[in-house]
Amino acid sequence: MTTTEPDIDASRRHPETERWLTAAGIPWKLCLDVPLGRIDEFASLHNQARLHAVDPEVVDRYTADLLAGDQFPPVLARESGNESLVLVGGNHRHQSHKRAGRTTIDAYIIDVPADAALVLAYEDNRRHGLAPSEDERAVQAMHLMASGLNQTDAARIVGISQPTLSQAVAVRAAAEIADDAGIGDWYRQLPKGTRYRLTALTGDVVVFTEAIAVVTRTGLNATEVDELVRAVRDLDTTRALIELGAIEGDNLGRDRGRGNTKAGRPTWRRFQDQLNTVNRYRPADIAKTTPDPVTRLELRQAILNTARHLQAVLEALR
Repeated sequence: MTTTEPDIDASRRHPETERWLTAAGIPWKLCLDVPLGRIDEFASLHNQARLHAVDPEVVDRYTADLLAGDQFPPVLARESGNESLVLVGGNHRHQSHKRAGRTTIDAYIIDVPADAALVLAYEDNRRHGLAPSEDERAVQAMHLMASGLNQTDAARIVGISQPTLSQAVAVRAAAEIADDAGIGDWYRQLPKGTRYRLTALTGDVVVFTEAIAVVTRTGLNATEVDELVRAVRDLDTTRALIELGAIEGDNLGRDRGRGNTKAGRPTWRRFQDQLNTVNRYRPADIAKTTPDPVTRLELRQAILNTARHLQAVLEALR
């Protein structure tokens, strides 16, 4: 299954890559001085193992190293028709060669289908250059799962634990629910731990989305979010919404710096306090002081959300 010409300069080979490909049973050959014009840049960047496009700082650093005489391992590529090549690994190396004014690059050409190339891209990314972040590894693993791998194998290939991947899968599913409810941006702005804690409420979309709004408006810390989840996850929708309203009232109505809280007041009394506060607003004054159309739209949505909440309370009181 090999491989490469015996008289190739050993300094241009990368034995670790060759051992890895051979052990995986992947046919490969080392091609020296491949014209950069053969590389399909668009497809290669689309195939990359990272969340974002190549990092300009990494490209700058690699370029400086090349100009100083350093030598990088050959890139990993597969043939893709019309004699073009799609990089499986090495987008940063490719871009730095272009930046340094090079016209060719060494490459290991492998013979694998596209789905197998995806697995290799993620494995190769762990072997060269900047290590992927945990979030990038989780996205890679979910990509592999979408192509048919199970969770255990996907986690192993990208180098994260299965519990970490399970959390990432739950958070992604929760984000999609939040997107459908129109508050995906709110959810994604929450700390990672908070986002995961709130996934326990995704069984009831109404409660889950209202919990996101409450946590966003009050800035609850991790411990407080845990308490919120425990307080509402076993309640029916109506009672959960009432409890969320009480939690929000407690946290908005206290001086967090002095720890002064209204927690001792009965839930119905705290709710009545909130209603009395709303009744003090003069509709004409609000309309007059809100000329910006975007703000008006946001305010309308907030009022509609409150109206739905009040309807739930009304039903509970019947």
